[in-house]
Amino acid sequence: LTMGGAGQCSGTLIAPSVVLTAASCLPDLVAANYQVLGGADPFSAPLFTSAVSAVHRHPDYDEQTFAHNVGVLELTSAPSPPVTPLPWLAADEGLYATGLSASFLGYGVTDAVTQNGSGLRRGGVAPITTHDADTFAIDATLGQSPCAGDSGGPALPAESVTGDIVMGVTSYGDQDCASYAVFARTDANASFIALYAPEPTAGAETSAAVLALALAAGRSASRRPRAFALRSAPR
Repeated sequence: LTMGGAGQCSGTLIAPSVVLTAASCLPDLVAANYQVLGGADPFSAPLFTSAVSAVHRHPDYDEQTFAHNVGVLELTSAPSPPVTPLPWLAADEGLYATGLSASFLGYGVTDAVTQNGSGLRRGGVAPITTHDADTFAIDATLGQSPCAGDSGGPALPAESVTGDIVMGVTSYGDQDCASYAVFARTDANASFIALYAPEPTAGAETSAAVLALALAAGRSASRRPRAFALRSAPR
């Protein structure tokens, strides 16, 4: 997302009028500069378009290291037609462990060289290779990778079959979108996210985690269409 309508990011509705995205997608905190669009093809055929009433970056976000790369947009009203928010992971349930996989959604480019192919909702999956207190990373050489425009989109546990839960926010990766990608953990940033969207119930988190850790016989849950495109509001 850049100023003046020149770029875009992705995001996820986590409360009726709250979108979770990356702090790096929010170059300023002026709500009038942003719009949220929903749907599989939001720029050509948006399911809805929502104005933004407030913009928030994590207070400890570091634009050099991308630490705490999470942000929140509060919408002026809930999307119409209604969209069911996704729950987010507020406590570490073992979903970031090496050997598990993460799936991700976004509206980014499909060709890192030409920067073409953006604007349609797509997803991918890849194995988790490392994690630390604030982030986790996937190996794109063993799956797919997000790319430019996917920043801010959701990462979800690929093996969960009980329903989707947002466990991360797409943060950054290699220039060619071919080697790795790094995501900000929602549990590490729970105190910030919870200021704007209530934490999901412990039961919902646990049921998702148990099946994810069991690997569900290698099955992946279907990805439901709740990633949103973000762009600057036209001036």
